[in-house]
Amino acid sequence: MTEGNGSKQEGLAVVLNIGTRHTSKRMFVGEGRRGQRFTDLLEFAWGEVVIDRDGWGEFPVGPRTLGVWLDSQAVGRENIDELTILPDVYNKLPGASQSSSAS
Repeated sequence: MTEGNGSKQEGLAVVLNIGTRHTSKRMFVGEGRRGQRFTDLLEFAWGEVVIDRDGWGEFPVGPRTLGVWLDSQAVGRENIDELTILPDVYNKLPGASQSSSAS
């Protein structure tokens, strides 16, 4: 869990799963965050994580993927929601070999 920067501390939670099953990670994000609702920026996990009264949240993650969780009301969140993530980003890099070719 990161704490952001500047005068407003937003916070970000990242969960990485190298396993083959869905799982979750219970994390302490701070008592001051109770009631905050986090959503997965990558949208691999549906729904939201609501931070409990003691400052804990249960952050789910799918198999062999990651979850990037941010407060749904974070300043600038709307800018992040507009980003497009390319599923084949590695094929777009300079010098990357194309795995499929027309013959």
